[in-house]
This record gives sequence, C-alpha cells and structure tokens, in this order.
Amino acid sequence: MRFTSAFTALAVALVAGVSATPVPEKDWKYGVGWDGSILDPLTIGTPAPTSPNAIRSSLVPRTPGGVFICTDINWGGTCGYAVQPLDVCIFLTAPWYRAISSFGPDPGATCFAYSQNSCDEAEWEFAAPGDATGGLGTSNPWNDQITNFMCE
Repeated sequence: MRFTSAFTALAVALVAGVSATPVPEKDWKYGVGWDGSILDPLTIGTPAPTSPNAIRSSLVPRTPGGVFICTDINWGGTCGYAVQPLDVCIFLTAPWYRAISSFGPDPGATCFAYSQNSCDEAEWEFAAPGDATGGLGTSNPWNDQITNFMCE
C-alpha cells in the first residue's frame, strides 16, 4: 500500500510539474493563425543552383531566416512557414509561384521579392512582421506576382 501511495504521489507530482512548465512566448505568426508547422524549405522553393551567393552561403556559417507566406491577403488561404538560407535566391514552386498575397519574414531578416524569375533587381522589400495586403493599396502591388525571393 505504501508503494502504491508513493507511486501515485510521484506520478501526480510529475504531471503537475509538466503542466506547470512555462510555455515559451509565441511569436507573431501564431497571432495570424500559424499552427507551428515548419515545412521542408524545398516545399516552398528551390535555391538557385548558379547563384554565387549559394556557394558563399554554403561555405560561411549563417543563421537561416524563417519566412511565413500565404496565398490570400490577411494571412488567409494556404499558408506555410519554412526556414530558408540567407543570401540565396529561392525560386518558388507550386502552390506558391505567383500566388503569394501575404509575406512575412522573421525578425532580423529583410527579404527582397522579384517577379522576373531571377534575383537581379528587387521589386519589393519585406521586414518583420511582413505585409498581408498584397500591396493592393500601393502603386506597386505584389499580390500574386512573386516568383522568387532572397533574404539577408
């Protein structure tokens, strides 16, 4: 009987300890509906194979940056989050190619977006928490125009 009581007390203490563990602060993506899933970076896009920055990025240790993207404005539609290498041109794949309407890099990174299937001349710039408007109220809307991006 003593063993059972002690075991029960230990089990209760362990469960109480687990439930009392503080939850890490949530970042901005949770506020717009992110479920915490992190995609394989290749499900969003592929790095440019000939990019000189791709070679440099593989040789120099870098902190990768996370990007949260959605196919509709106001962080709606299909959304995904993946950590991409910095200073590497990422060519979007389906369902993201020319379909992004909300774009949000994590703090500490600035991302440049392009519509010409290259990372030669940036057309749009994003910093945390990003932009969920598709740029529809601007003179240079980017809604459903992005073909690739690069973050630094």
